[in-house]
Amino acid sequence: MNTIFPHDTDAEIQVLGSILKSDEMEDTVFYNLSLDDFYSIGAKKVYEAIMELKKQNNPVDTFTVTNYLQEKIGIPETQAISQFLFGEYHSFEVAEYFLNKLKQKAYERKLILLGEQIKKLGQWNDTHKEKDKQKNETTLQLEAENLFRQLEVGRIEQDEYTSNQLFLEIKREIPEELVFLPGITTGFPSLDLFTGGFQKSNLIVIAGRPGMGKTALAVNSILLASDHRKEDDGYFIFYSLEQSIQQIAFRCLTILDNNTTLLDLKRGNLSVEKRKQIMTLADKLRKLPVIWYNPKNRDYNYFESKIRRKVRDNKILGIYIDHLGEFFLPGYERNKYAEVSEIITRLQSFCRELDIPIVTLMQLSRKVEDRQDKKPTMADLRESGRIEESAWVVLLLYRDEYYKKEKSEKPGILTVIADKNRDGETGTVELNFNKKSLRIFEQSKEEGQYEYPY
Repeated sequence: MNTIFPHDTDAEIQVLGSILKSDEMEDTVFYNLSLDDFYSIGAKKVYEAIMELKKQNNPVDTFTVTNYLQEKIGIPETQAISQFLFGEYHSFEVAEYFLNKLKQKAYERKLILLGEQIKKLGQWNDTHKEKDKQKNETTLQLEAENLFRQLEVGRIEQDEYTSNQLFLEIKREIPEELVFLPGITTGFPSLDLFTGGFQKSNLIVIAGRPGMGKTALAVNSILLASDHRKEDDGYFIFYSLEQSIQQIAFRCLTILDNNTTLLDLKRGNLSVEKRKQIMTLADKLRKLPVIWYNPKNRDYNYFESKIRRKVRDNKILGIYIDHLGEFFLPGYERNKYAEVSEIITRLQSFCRELDIPIVTLMQLSRKVEDRQDKKPTMADLRESGRIEESAWVVLLLYRDEYYKKEKSEKPGILTVIADKNRDGETGTVELNFNKKSLRIFEQSKEEGQYEYPY
């Protein structure tokens, strides 16, 4: 007995009818259809005929498709599937409604097939007794994750476009009015001028020597970017491989209450009034739309697995990683250069897959310390070759007072060098930096003008 999978014959008829009766509808709604979206054999044959006529640059309508099918499969067979040739013409909104129904049923069929594949994967070691064919937990998990990757709701896995499709999409992406910030804000308007914010599918590297303020910049950025956002707007992710998230949470408090040090908080060295202020601030931060990770497992595969599941269930605005050098990748234990190159390559692909900006921190090499001029360049990136190629934006951090202390010409200044910026110019931004509280703010503002989230 043949299994009947979820399908909607009427939606298939109406989708094909709209394609056959309107060139505009074909261009604007249906170019991302695939053969697997159709269930009925007749619908598949009609869609195949449409695609073949398009490849030959022939007109596509009911008449040309009917003639093509009669020549290809014969008149009786064409008449048997004629219901798929005479759907109605619909407005854009109605056609899109039927398209969504069609895609929904296709997704339900994929879920059923996925369940069968997952079941086979779970039974693998019982059905393959040979020692060399056994799969450990990590291998099974990765294979299961790869299966789930094929099921991203609402996303079309498309790697081939005609020029017509590509530039129709580009037309839609160009704003009708001026948009100052196409990405999520860095939190600092002067830096946003260079980058346009942290933009979707982009990998951003923030690099510096220890003590330059990498984590401080990331935490300040995420606090400012979260300002006035609600959970319904989406979440940020902070994935901390170096410091504990409790330590970072303390830092959030000192950043926002500039007169309190970390040691004051840990000792409880607070006046009655100050304690009240800190507790009120902590309650405000409870609403911060950030998901914090403090994983013991530093395997990069584990990171992708965790984040992919979180993105599947939540709207994620941006991901911060502290920091890249703390990841490891099984099989690369003896070659750090190859390991970093592979991780950065996969991280770049992961950005594009999720369509989310990923900001990763990393340390610069010790070569900086050996030079008279301590200002970093991209050549100072550890295992830099692949990072220079893959990153969309590279921000290098420098604090003059760290090296010169009392003789510094720029005390309290964090210099952010945009050394690579594919969407715009490179250049330098100077921000005020309070090394005791780790608050970072624009030079055009006073410290007291820092805006609390909410």
